[in-house]
Amino acid sequence: MKKTLSTITSWLHSGFSVIFFISFSFILLNVIFNKSIYDYSTINLILPAAFFIFLFIFSARLMQKKELFLKKHYIKTLIAFALLMLTCQLCLAQSLRFEGTYDFEVVYKSAIKWAEESSFVGYSSPTCHSDYFYIFPNNLGSMAFLALFFRIARLFNITDYFLVASIVNAVLSVLSMVLASLICRKLFGTVGAISVLILFAVSPPFYLIAPVFYTDSLSLFFPLAAFYLVLKLEDCQKIRPKIIYSIIAALLLLTGALIKATVLIFAVATIIYFILKRNFKNLLTYSLTTVLIVSLGFAIFNGYIYLVHLDKEVAEQKNQPIYYWLDTAFHQNGEYNNDIFWNSNNIQDPDEREEYLKKDLLTQLKSLKPHEIYRLFERKSARAFGDGTYALSDFLDDSPLKPDKIHDSILYDGKNYKKYSCFATSVFIAIQLLMLLSVSFKKPDFKSLIPQLCVFGIMFFLLFWEVNSRYITTFIPFIFIASAGGICRVAQKIKEKTN
Repeated sequence: MKKTLSTITSWLHSGFSVIFFISFSFILLNVIFNKSIYDYSTINLILPAAFFIFLFIFSARLMQKKELFLKKHYIKTLIAFALLMLTCQLCLAQSLRFEGTYDFEVVYKSAIKWAEESSFVGYSSPTCHSDYFYIFPNNLGSMAFLALFFRIARLFNITDYFLVASIVNAVLSVLSMVLASLICRKLFGTVGAISVLILFAVSPPFYLIAPVFYTDSLSLFFPLAAFYLVLKLEDCQKIRPKIIYSIIAALLLLTGALIKATVLIFAVATIIYFILKRNFKNLLTYSLTTVLIVSLGFAIFNGYIYLVHLDKEVAEQKNQPIYYWLDTAFHQNGEYNNDIFWNSNNIQDPDEREEYLKKDLLTQLKSLKPHEIYRLFERKSARAFGDGTYALSDFLDDSPLKPDKIHDSILYDGKNYKKYSCFATSVFIAIQLLMLLSVSFKKPDFKSLIPQLCVFGIMFFLLFWEVNSRYITTFIPFIFIASAGGICRVAQKIKEKTN
């Protein structure tokens, strides 16, 4: 029985590896050569990407030769890196201040309103509907998260909320880098731990991310922290510490999922991981704890919100049903569709609205031939994974307060934006190509499996959901972790052949 189970899980692991490798190979080929989504110069992508691949692997080979020295000074290196990145982010956050519109504005300004007036209800502006949280309750968690820090700031008479939010976001993003390095240290050793720091260091958006304190970046930290605890859980032999680690990991996932629901992809990936490893004790402990705490946490949060702040009946009438995003996913390029939003939002009866969206979705699906659905998926996946800027300028170009030379490069209408975008994307392509090298076909290699499952999970989810290149931001550190695994694997192969 054990042998049969081992054979089945081994085949499942190998099957996933093949699907993962083929899927992302096609995605990257589309990003590089297909001009239908991003009009990059192919040569301007390939040459820098090749250079960075060489740089990353060459750096890893040098580090292998100095591994004992790096082990001794790893913690100092990690602290120095974290302080440097935090300083860079906070300095740039001051230069990159902007007004904010639409979703960003309503989340930010409503959080201020809640911190100052004990209620977030009713904020509106020319780009924000006063019933926003009735229509899109998925952003309640991120607004509550910011409001918590704004209230703490008020205790110290600090009312520069943009600075407060930027500091929170900077700290979370730098802690995410630290966690990614610690995770790589456990999985791949010191060389992998420092390699992933190099990946962050050469990725331009991680210097600019602090002032973009929206759901995508605010959620970065939580699945990584849960990942680190899962690795700690695996090291435990006794049930009590396993339960403690599972509870803390579940609380982190709950917080992250309230900010951005796709964080729960990590929970699914971890459950699959334990199944493929045939570690059923950890599977039972982790899955039961996670399901219980996340379900209870969402129930308590929503119960409080709809008991104290929002009217449940109004919410049921105005809330966009899940078919809204599914319908959007299969129209045009699967991006936000203004017509679908207004057509559905103008229907007052919730049952009629849901029926309209369901009917429109079925009509659209019937009109698409199989090859057209494939082409749509092709465009959507390229859209999601083909932007090395992580679409930060979706927010940074909203009325910047202090336009300067850096804005010429990072804003969509900046004269040097195309150069910046192409450079950032070439770096991101190099990192994703190295991620593919973390895949093992011959025998199960579980070191990079959770990151691979998470990255595949967000890709698969976005095929059937509204897509935007910034929607993968939460799982970009997981791409980096898998890439560090690929770098270490290649460097080790070179070492074996040259020795």
